[in-house]
Amino acid sequence: MPRPLGPPGRHYWLLQRMARVTGADTAGAWARGRLSAPDWRDMVDRCRACDRPERCGRWLDLHERDNGPAVAPPRGCRNGERRSRLSQPEKEATQP
Repeated sequence: MPRPLGPPGRHYWLLQRMARVTGADTAGAWARGRLSAPDWRDMVDRCRACDRPERCGRWLDLHERDNGPAVAPPRGCRNGERRSRLSQPEKEATQP
């Protein structure tokens, strides 16, 4: 039986925090048409399907306190690749 999805609000905020810490400009991507409402919903749903959100929370706590340069998302993040593309300048992100 599939594992139930986590609470939408909790994962929305985990995703927002992760975007901020890793330098993914979600608002800018939205404004430039690089992130649609269905894309964002899918990212939240992928996060909700994660079976280790507490691990991300601890990772975020550590990196938010650091206030250093943007870092890559933790290994195994279900949205790591998508967030990495949002962190790249637009020209790089659209290249194959």
